[in-house]
This record gives sequence, structure tokens and C-alpha cells, in this order.
Amino acid sequence: LDAKLTLGQWLDEWLLLRSMRVRPTTIASYDEAVRLHIKPLLGGVPLAKVGTDHFAMLRVRLRASRPTPSPTTV
Repeated sequence: LDAKLTLGQWLDEWLLLRSMRVRPTTIASYDEAVRLHIKPLLGGVPLAKVGTDHFAMLRVRLRASRPTPSPTTV
């Protein structure tokens, strides 16, 4: 694992790989979630340092956003 690889960079690769296995509408939904919610908060974090605290913070931010997302969306 490249120590410089960020979560955002990894997510770009993940989206590309997933796009070969899921419907275009599904990948569009994943891409939107990554672009609008995950990358702005955690995209620059080195992948090797991402931990449960990062995802807990993301969950709190998503729940606090308006309009209130459903638990499934969070």
C-alpha cells in the first residue's frame, strides 16, 4: 500500500472498478456520495491512517446535514 495514497484517490479507483460491475444509475449514486460527502471531509486523509473515528465523524456530519438523510443513506 502506497503510504501517500489518500482515501480520495482510493475512492476514485474503487468507483472505476465498481463501474464495471453495477448499473450506471448505481455508480452515479455512489459517485455523488463520494464527491459531495466523503471527499470534502476525508478525501485528503492518507488511506493508511483512516480509522473508525473518521467514519464516526462523517456519520455525525451526515446526520446533522439538511435535509435530514435517512439512516439508510447515512
